[in-house]
Amino acid sequence: GMLLLAPYLGEKKMFDEVIAAGGLDAWRPNLTDPLDDQRLVFAWLREFKQSESPLKFHLSYGASDRFAKPLGWYAARLPATQVDVIPGGHNWRTWRRLWQRMLDRCELFASANCVPKLSVG
Repeated sequence: GMLLLAPYLGEKKMFDEVIAAGGLDAWRPNLTDPLDDQRLVFAWLREFKQSESPLKFHLSYGASDRFAKPLGWYAARLPATQVDVIPGGHNWRTWRRLWQRMLDRCELFASANCVPKLSVG
């Protein structure tokens, strides 16, 4: 699977385009430029269905993150058990708390008998 900790999805201009279209489901991407990575990401996200994915995605971010709106579009496509939103912004303090919460949840890891530990060296 993939653990996504406040992932970067693109620029405000891209979010505004999706919002102006009426949201992600109403947005119709113009993919004429194959190098337009942001539109490709949002086009993928628009079609994403966790139930059809071979990878299990876990999304975590702060509720006051400046990218919370587009991250919410992603969260809406995942089961609630795979989304963790806590108070906080787009900063290290929030990310450290989210990371610790990920480590505390053994079900995120492949082994049924996992004991998450941080090791140095």
